[in-house]
Amino acid sequence: MVQIKDIKKPSQLNAVLQLSKASFLSSIRNKTSLFFNFFFPFIFITIFGVLGSDNMSFDIAFYDRSVKEGPVFEALKEVDVVNLVMDKSDEEILEDLNKGRIGLALDIQKSSNFEYIPTYNITMYKSAANPDEASTLASVVNGIVNSINMSSVPENQRIVDISEELVEGRKYQQIDFILPGQLAFALLTNALFGISFGLLSMKKELIIKRIFASPAEKWTILFSEAVAKLGIGFMQAVLIIAVGYFLFDFTLANGIYTFISMLILSVIGLIVFLSMGLFIAAVSKNEDSVAPISNLIMMPQLFLSGAFFPIEAFPKLLQPIALILPMTLLNDSLKLVAFEGVSIVETLPKIGMLLLWGVVLYILNIFLFKWE
Repeated sequence: MVQIKDIKKPSQLNAVLQLSKASFLSSIRNKTSLFFNFFFPFIFITIFGVLGSDNMSFDIAFYDRSVKEGPVFEALKEVDVVNLVMDKSDEEILEDLNKGRIGLALDIQKSSNFEYIPTYNITMYKSAANPDEASTLASVVNGIVNSINMSSVPENQRIVDISEELVEGRKYQQIDFILPGQLAFALLTNALFGISFGLLSMKKELIIKRIFASPAEKWTILFSEAVAKLGIGFMQAVLIIAVGYFLFDFTLANGIYTFISMLILSVIGLIVFLSMGLFIAAVSKNEDSVAPISNLIMMPQLFLSGAFFPIEAFPKLLQPIALILPMTLLNDSLKLVAFEGVSIVETLPKIGMLLLWGVVLYILNIFLFKWE
């Protein structure tokens, strides 16, 4: 006679694998899930990849040695689409020009006085990495200079002389700005809607109760859902990066190493985002409340993370908040790795803050999540 204690306990690892497989296949077969996880992010990538850059605000940096006075400086202050940057060191300005973060930097020097009228020499440093913005800003500055010289007294006396220097660097494209944000957004929506709807649906259809009747333990349900969403997220990351690289020339600074680094960052980000999905499942009373709560968490991150607009363009009050949002931290890390070619190690401060979000939310979920 077989004693109960002699019955071999089923493998929880096998339970996780089977539940993960079922959840993964369910997501793949769901047309709505496929649209939002794969096709929807490509719409934005295609739009911005085809249209290119259309920024309406531009930065002009001033070197420390430059004078912050004179007719050109005062005229630029009145140009609505120009933002004057005067708080960066010469080294930071050179790095920004090299990497295309800014298109133009100016060095204005007072040269002499002509009958008590001061004259100025201006050197324009144009970024070869961001030629469109550099050309636009150079046209603005040249227009101001020509206007000042034409209206000078006495006539034909040049008040301002201007020269140009080209600063070489890697060319910046709009896709380099937009793709990391779209990748982070795709991972966020996958985590928020995928796991929250999935768990609430399993509760509603009594699937969780049936699993409880089996030898599987509670943690295997959550772990299997997480594994399935990680699989979907990994596929998202591979496809989005591949489409950006092969169709729109997205920059992978160090080739395959950068590609692998972006995948690692994507997995880390998704693990943190899943804690948000679990939180939504924990506080939502039914499936109808999932969407509004998810949007409440997602929309601020979508618009404040720098995925569509530079954070510097936001009101000063919002910028500190935007910089610590989980999607911002992942977006910034992906940009640093992809375009600037830094190693993952150099993104650790941002990744550390991102993981801190995850730790806090997972601890909170332990107390909030209910199985019934």
